[in-house]
Amino acid sequence: MIDLALFILLGIVTVALAVFGGHVSSGKIKHRIAFYVMGGISIVLIIIMGWRNYLAQVETQKASDRLDSSIESLKKSSEAIANMSKETVRIGQLNTQLQERLLQQSKTISGLSKECIDTAKGGNSFGYISGLNICSSDHWIPTFVHKGKYPLYGVSARIVDLEKWREISKGASLLQHFSADTDINVSDTVEGWGRIYFNKSLPITRDGKEHAYNVFIFARNGSWSQQLKVINVNGECSYASRVYRDGGKKENLLFEHISDDFRKNYKGDIDWSNH
Repeated sequence: MIDLALFILLGIVTVALAVFGGHVSSGKIKHRIAFYVMGGISIVLIIIMGWRNYLAQVETQKASDRLDSSIESLKKSSEAIANMSKETVRIGQLNTQLQERLLQQSKTISGLSKECIDTAKGGNSFGYISGLNICSSDHWIPTFVHKGKYPLYGVSARIVDLEKWREISKGASLLQHFSADTDINVSDTVEGWGRIYFNKSLPITRDGKEHAYNVFIFARNGSWSQQLKVINVNGECSYASRVYRDGGKKENLLFEHISDDFRKNYKGDIDWSNH
């Protein structure tokens, strides 16, 4: 606003100089004085306007410098934010990798813990009584066989002669029923382990007819029931066996073995209903 007023005033003085300039030659003293005064005023106005222009330029330069400084600061801030974003992404990736490692270690520890527990208790290992080819004229020798990679602890087996048990059941007392049992103290076993019990011979016929047994096995990690059929043909024993966990249901079947000689000498399909 001040610059506009100075510009207008300078214009008026310039016009006045033009007017009085034409009367300077007239020789009138007042015209000369007025001309010189107007000239002085014009010079003063020009100086003032030049000074104000200079100040304006200086202020403009300062504003420009401040703007450049702000732009540079903004640029540095943007770079810092970008670097922080990259660092945040990197830390996030490291955190993800750490979580994955922790999860994997947790799974490893869990697996090792389960392995230790299974080793201490027996895991999913089990055992059964095998009718190997160890026969006399009317007896066979039982063998306990370990199945699975984990040890078994405190194993015992009770073998029930079903033919004898049914015979005793015809009016016999409860105590007499136990005479059909043969108990075996197996104790502890390991993978691939087997033991023949020569002092626990069991009856068998020599006519190729089956002799059926139910076997009940107990250990630290649970119990199993076994259906066992043994036949003796020409002095050689063959057997068929099924092992169940938690009863004789089909879905609980753990193991089945039917020897080739048993299939060959057994007449018709194998009937497990008499167990």
